[in-house]
Amino acid sequence: MPVDVDIPARAKLNARQELCGVVSPISRNYRATSARSGRWFRVEDENGGNLLARSFAIHAALVHTGKIVIFSGDQHNRAQLVANPQDIDHCELFDCATLTLEKIDAPTTDVFCSGHAFAPDGKLLVAGGTEKWLEDAAAPHGAHFSGLPYVWTFDPLKRRGRYWVREESMSGGRWYPTLITRRNGAILALSGHTHQADGARHFNNTMESWEPHFWRHHGETPAIDTSETPPPYLYPRLFSGPEGEVFSATPIVAEEGVPSTVPRRSASWSGGEKDVSWTRNGFPPPGTTSWGEYVDFYTPATLLPLLEEEGFRFRVLRAGDTGADSAWLIDLGTPEKPLDSLTWQRLREQNPQKITGNRSPQANGRLRLNSNLVLLPSGEVLLCGGVTDGGNDDTAVRAPELLIRTPDGWVWDQSSFSTAKFARNYHSTALLMPDGRVFTGGGNIGAKPGGEDVRRLELEIYEPWYTCRRRPRILNAPKAIASGEKLEVDVRGPGPITQLALVRCGSATHAFNSDQRYIGLNVTSTAPGHYEARIPKQAVAIPGYYLLFACMQEGDVGKEGLVPSKGLFICIKPKPRA
Repeated sequence: MPVDVDIPARAKLNARQELCGVVSPISRNYRATSARSGRWFRVEDENGGNLLARSFAIHAALVHTGKIVIFSGDQHNRAQLVANPQDIDHCELFDCATLTLEKIDAPTTDVFCSGHAFAPDGKLLVAGGTEKWLEDAAAPHGAHFSGLPYVWTFDPLKRRGRYWVREESMSGGRWYPTLITRRNGAILALSGHTHQADGARHFNNTMESWEPHFWRHHGETPAIDTSETPPPYLYPRLFSGPEGEVFSATPIVAEEGVPSTVPRRSASWSGGEKDVSWTRNGFPPPGTTSWGEYVDFYTPATLLPLLEEEGFRFRVLRAGDTGADSAWLIDLGTPEKPLDSLTWQRLREQNPQKITGNRSPQANGRLRLNSNLVLLPSGEVLLCGGVTDGGNDDTAVRAPELLIRTPDGWVWDQSSFSTAKFARNYHSTALLMPDGRVFTGGGNIGAKPGGEDVRRLELEIYEPWYTCRRRPRILNAPKAIASGEKLEVDVRGPGPITQLALVRCGSATHAFNSDQRYIGLNVTSTAPGHYEARIPKQAVAIPGYYLLFACMQEGDVGKEGLVPSKGLFICIKPKPRA
């Protein structure tokens, strides 16, 4: 049974366990770095060694059966693709409860460097992948991998006797595309290198949406330069905004006639069926002459929590660049009052007189290439993994950073944090698990391609500070609900519930998770332990599967944070289409 023990920061703790008269050996030392440090532990196999995810966690997604599907196609190994191009059989399921792996069927086309997003029914749509390695690609595709047009869905319920089912192909190949689920449940596919047979384009500028079961073609957008040497627009950081528009936090191609000295801008697409035009909006923050690392796909981005008490304000965070105050924010407004004039600002510029915006002392302003952002059920944002020099794992930033919300804005927690054992470089992933812990896996050692000797196969889990707190417990909640409906839950715990949190199941690759979003709902208590809230409109509550958490306030707002329950899966159903 759990035992509550208070120990001071920096102290060490050992423990024994007695079960049926048998006393266990003494445990390893656990050091309490600080009250907020959390802890890391490696996932072990049945013999106490490292559990190895041999499928290589380049792509990972949490499905509503409580498992994480891990896949990688050719595993960033050209020799493997050339030797066996029709059977790239590398896929496993990681059970978040038992911390075990199971090898399962896999796509029979190379899904290495594909894009993916969740459909409203909980299936994962996976599109694109690798057709040819850069050494094998002919003009105009030289110096880059060419992409595949093939599409698969992963069905967690295995309804056709297999987990993976082939779907209708896209109009052209995509390597390094982004897929984003929109408020109506359709999934937009954008960007990527196209296929070999496309002799006119290097980059795929066709916009198309999975409806589902067929692709709707919007047309070719001028927002993406199709030539061989344009500015990069790969794995663009895309978000579904307050009006259902798609916002690109990655800058699109410059306007014609604008000097190259003028920074490009982020942009928004309204979502019209035959409209392929993008409205340019945010420049880099004032005084910044370029996008720095935020121009490319080596640093993460996420929507900050959408909170009912703030009218579900949409803010996008860019993080991981070098510098003590390197994080950027852009405010898109709320569904009731979307903003037309958008401006990127540094984190410290939210409230210059009260918040410094400086990162935690352990990070020391270091560059975090190939890091990941994870939305925690506490309403905080975890930045983990990454390296300062992509070619050198010795430069790994092993301590995470935690962005917290205070009455004066968002700020980096200045606590000391537990450090990870394993470096997480290029091709690493991180995902929220149902119990509120964070799964981390993958990464090429020194960012090198090749065989198993350069793959990081070990898995490690981070337990945030709230894991060892006394937590609420959800006793009863619906399994499905729709926008506008009343959500009723029964909760037991050490204190009253102050918020219900919905965190959408995530899918991660290449330092980005287009699926995750956090929705914080105000609650009303109508009876002891019984709470009610209202599901917001679909622009906020994108249809699909979420984890539902009941959260209680511990201590002062902005100092201690919300203590969440363990999560339960709930499906937010899409409204029927007219």
